[in-house]
Amino acid sequence: MQVTSAFSQAFNMGEQRTLGQHLASRLVELGVQDFFAVPGDYNLVLLDQLLKEPKLNMINTCNELSKLRIGMSILTLQRHAK
Repeated sequence: MQVTSAFSQAFNMGEQRTLGQHLASRLVELGVQDFFAVPGDYNLVLLDQLLKEPKLNMINTCNELSKLRIGMSILTLQRHAK
């Protein structure tokens, strides 16, 4: 029984959360502030759940290539700023 209660406490099993809500809270815990997204029919529900987290900022791009280029540029600027 202790294993079950420890597992429940570790994973907040007492409350009903969606995968998107869990992912959003984990991203915030890891220090993520911005994330890139290409909105589309298949990920809109997930993006809506991520947007409910006020500490996350979604950066929309029109395609995956743009997302990659922007991400690499930001990473390069952050490395040079140190």
